[in-house]
Amino acid sequence: MSGFLHGIDANKPPDKLILPLQPRQWRVSDTDFEVYRRINKTGARVQLVLSDFWGYTGLSTDRPPPYRDFPKFEEFVRKMARTYGSKNIIWDVWNEPEDGKLPYWKGTFKQFCETYRRAYQVLRKELGPNAIIGGPSFSRYDKSLLTQFLDYCKASGCEVNFLSWHELDELNITKISAHLDEARALFVNNPAYASLKIREIQINEIIGGQGQYSPGVILGYFYYLEQGNADGACKACWENSSGKSNCNDGALDGLIRQDTLLPTAAWWTYKIYADGVESRVASATTNPLVIALGSSGSSEKNRAQILIGYFKESVEVSAKIDVSVNLKNLKSLPFIAAGRRVKVKIQKIRNTGEQAAKGLDFVSEKDFQLSSNLLKLTLNKVSVDEVYLLSVTNAEGAGGRAAELDYNHRRRREPVIFSAIKSKTEFARRFSDVQTIRQKTRKQFVML
Repeated sequence: MSGFLHGIDANKPPDKLILPLQPRQWRVSDTDFEVYRRINKTGARVQLVLSDFWGYTGLSTDRPPPYRDFPKFEEFVRKMARTYGSKNIIWDVWNEPEDGKLPYWKGTFKQFCETYRRAYQVLRKELGPNAIIGGPSFSRYDKSLLTQFLDYCKASGCEVNFLSWHELDELNITKISAHLDEARALFVNNPAYASLKIREIQINEIIGGQGQYSPGVILGYFYYLEQGNADGACKACWENSSGKSNCNDGALDGLIRQDTLLPTAAWWTYKIYADGVESRVASATTNPLVIALGSSGSSEKNRAQILIGYFKESVEVSAKIDVSVNLKNLKSLPFIAAGRRVKVKIQKIRNTGEQAAKGLDFVSEKDFQLSSNLLKLTLNKVSVDEVYLLSVTNAEGAGGRAAELDYNHRRRREPVIFSAIKSKTEFARRFSDVQTIRQKTRKQFVML
């Protein structure tokens, strides 16, 4: 789910601050081809926002909206296709067109749908059948408007190769997976919309301005995006406390300080998330605000990791809680299979806001005897907005063939570690349903 909106230029931030985050997508509107070269170097796809180049009437340009002169708009799209068509790009037609209170679209909804259709036709003609063209990149999930948009496309013969909207409401993070599930059932997997050739769902802006630096909020987004099997997500950019946009100056959407180019706590959260994303295993929680992401591998060989985060969706949430953690099936890890003791190192990422953070704070390191292939431990006084990293290794060292195995997650994926978390603190709202990550065909999970 690691992706970004703007936040990069020809020189900043340095590659050493980008590559560890393993970005998969970058939503941009840049005219400097060096930016595209740098993004391609990371392995990320470029999502190009056509409307940013055209401009928004009264906001960034005096140019009239497309529906005032469709032939002129079509010629603009044609030139864009010929200029950028050779790049590794997916094409996003317009940004946040559904809300007249926003500055990006002042026409009717039908006029937007027709604008999309015309852009699609030009791009398809210029770029051929393999070009990925999509939208509508609404500012929020709206089932009714998505239906209207897709029905218009179905009736007029245009495709929507990726379906997209934004999730920026930090008071509804836990609803993201439900939005994804509903959209996939109604549109992606619905034979009635097969002609649109929807390949994926993109949440191409995530995380609102209030929680942009919060490790707990960021991990909460990642958790519910993964639960809903989102195909990609890009972190939104906002103003910092001085009123300066972190879309610019290589700030990486607030992950890096603009003045010093030093990483924030948000950067470290993205980093440890990226370390384990390719070896994800199943996790479950009895409290939707306290979440865990487990991985059988990490940035170091022969080490599993569990990320635990706590975020809030209302002022009624407790500031600190105790969290019970159950790790199951540890002996399925090749480097622990023959072992009797494991070492658990606990670190945390404090919410330091937009200030630079040197790294993770050490909490504890302890050896545990494995009992019935299960390990139980408790994290005391976990603060809202914090993230904890639990690193699990063989406490008996490199002895035994199993411990010698290179379990680098980039090379192998196997079933393994399970984490379950339960808050001991009573909340104003009680949640009884256990949340689980869905099994993906490319990864082997054994559910709790």
